[in-house]
Amino acid sequence: MSGSDLQHIARWTAMSRLLAGRTRLRVAGDGEDHVRAAAATLRASAKAWHEAVQAWHRVVDTTDPRAHPSLPPPSYELVRLGKVVRLPQTFPHPAAEVAHTAVVRVGQLLYGAHWRPAGTAPGEGRPPSEILADAGGTAALAAALYRLPGGS
Repeated sequence: MSGSDLQHIARWTAMSRLLAGRTRLRVAGDGEDHVRAAAATLRASAKAWHEAVQAWHRVVDTTDPRAHPSLPPPSYELVRLGKVVRLPQTFPHPAAEVAHTAVVRVGQLLYGAHWRPAGTAPGEGRPPSEILADAGGTAALAAALYRLPGGS
C-alpha cells in the first residue's frame, strides 16, 4: 500500500461518513433525536478521517505516478533520442477501491444513479420512500450504513 493510497482511503472514508449521516437524516425526517445524534457522530468521524488525509498529505510516494503533477508531453527530439523514461505504473490498492465504491453506492442511494463523487453539487436528495425501497427497508438501510468500510 502506498502513501497516496492512504490518502485516497481516508478521503473516501470521510465522504462516506458524511453521506451516511445525510442519508440517515433524510430517511428519518424531523423529530428523531437519536438519528440526529448518530449523524453528528458520523460528521465527527468524517472530520477525523479528513484530518488523517491532511496528516498523510505530507507522505511522498515517489513510485506512485498518481501523486506526481501532470507534465507536458516530451518533445519530439527527446523521444527520437530515446531520452524519455516512462514513470512506473501502479494501481490503487484494493482497500482504496473498496472505499471509493462505498462512497459511490451511498451517494447514489441518497442522490440517484447519476451521482458521482467528483461532479457538480448533488442538489436535493431522493425522497425517503425511494431510498428505503432501494435499501430494502429501514433495518436493511441501517445495517448497510453500519457496515461501511473503515468502521462506523
